[in-house]
Amino acid sequence: MSSNKRPARPAGGLSLLVSARTVDLVAMAHDTFKTKADAEGWLHKDHPLLDGLSPLRAAQTPAGAKRVSEILTALKWGGVV
Repeated sequence: MSSNKRPARPAGGLSLLVSARTVDLVAMAHDTFKTKADAEGWLHKDHPLLDGLSPLRAAQTPAGAKRVSEILTALKWGGVV
């Protein structure tokens, strides 16, 4: 395989890195919100601080995942976003 080519991903599948980030952020959301339903609702709702994307959608990029993590940390500890 050439060094310029990436291995093919399964059709419709997420990369393992994106999946790991998502699992971490879902766990962080569950720890931040009082109920699982609140956490799941927040993860799926479009957010103005994420350019109108939902946190799960934004987390598909490293920068987006970092931003989601920052928002969750601020929500949990009362910090500035």
